[in-house]
Amino acid sequence: VTALTLGVDAAYVVAACRTYAGLCDRCEVTRNGRRALVTDYASHPTCVENDIAWNRTQCHRILAVYHPYRYSLMAYHWDGLARALSRADVVFIAPFDGAGEPPVEGMDSEDLARRIRAYVPTCRAMAFDSFDALEKAAKTILTDDDRLIIFGGGPLFTMGHRILGS
Repeated sequence: VTALTLGVDAAYVVAACRTYAGLCDRCEVTRNGRRALVTDYASHPTCVENDIAWNRTQCHRILAVYHPYRYSLMAYHWDGLARALSRADVVFIAPFDGAGEPPVEGMDSEDLARRIRAYVPTCRAMAFDSFDALEKAAKTILTDDDRLIIFGGGPLFTMGHRILGS
């Protein structure tokens, strides 16, 4: 509709829609035996919560990896993200990336893990100082019938494939 409103020829729009394959890694599922990896760029609390809820219908247990990014963004969504992530069974919080913003007291990976556990004490939320430690822990915990959801992008998705063994 937007393209047509902007004056793009309808035949061109139809042809483009027929060949559009979608964006990669937008809630994409990869399987290895009975395990599954979901690569997901979602970062808004509503999307994170909905994606966890839908994936829960597909598996035994949800393991989520979340990469906190930008203090300004995290400050705005802090409680919502903690609440959304608490819907997973296990949450691995990657090292906080401030993206050049100055650190905010009371806002780091361990604080987010603590906040998640405050919402749901049975949620096993863990913060990590390194991606290597996170990967090692996830490989140890991931079992058959689990679904590992990586909320992030790029190198985190590559790490997810290593964890899954795909």
